[in-house]
Amino acid sequence: MSTFPVLYFLICVVTGLFALGRRGGFLLYFAVALFVTPIIALVFLIVTSRRPKPQPVEA
Repeated sequence: MSTFPVLYFLICVVTGLFALGRRGGFLLYFAVALFVTPIIALVFLIVTSRRPKPQPVEA
């Protein structure tokens, strides 16, 4: 049994975890990594910006 599919899946999961604070989140980047390649998903992570933190409302 080959370890490549298991390793590929784990790399896709790690790519998704890197995307937790980004727009699109885990599922989008995990799907991109799974269906395209983790390297392309990582490039998208580098290019996209982080989700802005909500500013507190002052009364």
